[in-house]
Amino acid sequence: MSITRFFYDTCTPINAVNSVYFQRMADAIAAIGPGYKAPKYNQLQTNLLGNMKKEVQLVVSSYRSVWEERGCTIMADGLQDRSNRQLIWSPCAAHCLNLILGDIGKMDLVCNLAKRATSITKFVYKHAFLLAWLRLIEGWTEIVRPVPTRFATTFIALKSILEHQHDFQACFNSKTSKNSRYSKEKKASGVVAVAFYSRFWSDCKVVVGVCASLIRMKRITDIDRRPSIGYVYDGTHKARRAIKNILKNKKKLYKPFTSIIKDRWDKQLRRDIQVFNILYFLDEWWRVFGCSAPNIQSLAIKILSQTSSSWGCERNWSVFERIHIKKRNRLEH
Repeated sequence: MSITRFFYDTCTPINAVNSVYFQRMADAIAAIGPGYKAPKYNQLQTNLLGNMKKEVQLVVSSYRSVWEERGCTIMADGLQDRSNRQLIWSPCAAHCLNLILGDIGKMDLVCNLAKRATSITKFVYKHAFLLAWLRLIEGWTEIVRPVPTRFATTFIALKSILEHQHDFQACFNSKTSKNSRYSKEKKASGVVAVAFYSRFWSDCKVVVGVCASLIRMKRITDIDRRPSIGYVYDGTHKARRAIKNILKNKKKLYKPFTSIIKDRWDKQLRRDIQVFNILYFLDEWWRVFGCSAPNIQSLAIKILSQTSSSWGCERNWSVFERIHIKKRNRLEH
């Protein structure tokens, strides 16, 4: 309870326990045993802070050694020179993909599908009897429900609903369900009609297929284990081709989707750094000419090593907001 009291007394955010250093701290204190004296206030803002600064400098120095080969990416809201001119920059690919999914989610077709899917989800989870029946099905997984602030969850929810199509139909068509008092409710007939409406499921399949590649790209950009810029530019072209194939190359059907992707692409990711166009043909070029062109090889490595998402930077900003405020403390370094 001592740790719990500390969190509540200091109003420390509870998600601090998710820090990789939290358990390490607890282990270090336990290893010393009773009588351990915690650092004083002045130590945390002077000599211990200085030691941590040196530790961070060592980490940065280890990264500097590869800058010559791979380059260095600067993350910022915007960057200007001394003449207040905007420098060349590449927007966040993850944010661009979020906006694309957000625009697709505003289409009438998607809005209607999401509304109908939500009606099924709410009806099932509102009635414990139906939910218990469904949970007895082998391989059943809980239905994903969309979050208003997360654009991708709308399509993930539609995919979740689509995977349970036959489960819902079996449930609503069962004798137990038909004889239950739930089937007599006013909303029941509408929900059952949606569950057996073939056009609803076929449209869900199309929308899920259209957005599958975009969601996959977004997951790739959110991973900071390896550079993903090459996947983004190549993936965008593949996504547009995939959409055309899903909709059988009928321009009237695929144009609303591909236009959204193109508009966001031209306004953001394609706007400033035209040199990224070489990524479209990089694989084929690399196999044929790569080894004989060391200068272009070096340029390609630096381009492909760039960060495509500001996710890591945004995480740091949230940390800095909790630290660098005058009322909390005054850091000397």
